[in-house]
Amino acid sequence: MTVLSLFDPSAIPPSRPRVAALSGNISRPSRGRALAGELGRRVAGAVRGELEQFDLVDAGQDLGLARTRSELSPAGLSILQAMEAADLVIVSVPVLRGGYPGLFKHLIDFLDPEAMHARPVILGATSTSPQDAGLIEHQLVPLFQWLGATIVPETVFAQDRSFLDFRQIDPDVDRRIAMASAHAARLLQAGQRRSASRQRDTA
Repeated sequence: MTVLSLFDPSAIPPSRPRVAALSGNISRPSRGRALAGELGRRVAGAVRGELEQFDLVDAGQDLGLARTRSELSPAGLSILQAMEAADLVIVSVPVLRGGYPGLFKHLIDFLDPEAMHARPVILGATSTSPQDAGLIEHQLVPLFQWLGATIVPETVFAQDRSFLDFRQIDPDVDRRIAMASAHAARLLQAGQRRSASRQRDTA
């Protein structure tokens, strides 16, 4: 019988990648939640990870009253902590009058840039109009670049008509979801390999 050393990295089961998905919606169910959830399930399934999903409404009714992170409700703080601890973050927002919801931006402003540095992020948005597709590149990408996140190149925009009973049914959108989730899975797997290599080097 082979006895493994307590300090042998191969004796330590690898942790499952954590995926945190946030939709910037104040109601549930929503198309944004459906999009974020589908992306999250695809990635988590590919890397055998754990998915934790949130909606903006989960942050509590007093979100807008918080002036500092310490004034957030426990529920709002738990969303931030889950995003900062995740190996991958997924964000989907509804487009309202050409922009994302103000409360969504208010919550994101409390994220710790150091914790988000180099964190892979998939960005998505939903809207009634195809003209709103540019919001991802012009507003969401700069927001998360400022936080130092690594933006997955394949973003996902879906019109409301792409959903039936809050289920995504558009083949073109599904292809974008597949591309984005596959790219994100490769990033996570590469990170796992680097982590395993560092463990071996320090053993």
